[in-house]
Amino acid sequence: MAIDWDKMLLAPVVGVFGEPVIYIPMTGAPYSMNMVYDEANKDMTLADGMGVNTSKPIVSGRLLLFQAPPLQRDQVKIVRTGETFVVKDVDTDGHGSVKLELNFVSAS
Repeated sequence: MAIDWDKMLLAPVVGVFGEPVIYIPMTGAPYSMNMVYDEANKDMTLADGMGVNTSKPIVSGRLLLFQAPPLQRDQVKIVRTGETFVVKDVDTDGHGSVKLELNFVSAS
């Protein structure tokens, strides 16, 4: 029996942890959806050995909610914070989930 990953896992997770975002594709009109936003703190060591903490923002969610496949250079606006990010990398898992690595563009 095949597992419906979207119904059994992805939709409930986004339903609980998701928040409104505006997805802004390079071509086509912007549209709203819910995605899980995480600032994803990351510890790094610089060349001189000094440690720093930085953020590696991501959004993740349900691939079927996109009007077209997400692409690098599309943008995502987090409604709650007013921050806009450009999509740096698109990572799908083969089960209907997508994770978008983001780079900060601006805040309103």
